[in-house]
Amino acid sequence: MLKIAICEDSEIFVEIIKKNIETILKVPYELRPFLSGKEFITSLPEIGCPYDIVFLDIDLKEKNGIKIAEKIRENNSNAIIIFVSAMNDMIFDSLIVQPFYFIRKDNFDRDMKIACTLIQKY
Repeated sequence: MLKIAICEDSEIFVEIIKKNIETILKVPYELRPFLSGKEFITSLPEIGCPYDIVFLDIDLKEKNGIKIAEKIRENNSNAIIIFVSAMNDMIFDSLIVQPFYFIRKDNFDRDMKIACTLIQKY
């Protein structure tokens, strides 16, 4: 069973992501949402990130999503990181942490379908 985290400070987008995962992803999973980067980081055990997939916003209030992804990579290089962001200009900056995919909020439906299809093939 896949363990999935969503780290997004917009409750509306958390729900949109959850509904899309339910609709598109056809594998068993367990999902945990986090409404802040701080909440996500403090939930991580010292041994590393327990999630297989992390949907991660870049523009979080108190923590930058790319910095959070660096923390994930320190302890779990195999985690699938999928950025979900309205900051399209950050696509190339995000490559430093080798994300699996970058979902643009202004192209959400198309990008989410592609990301979930790729996950199922992975």
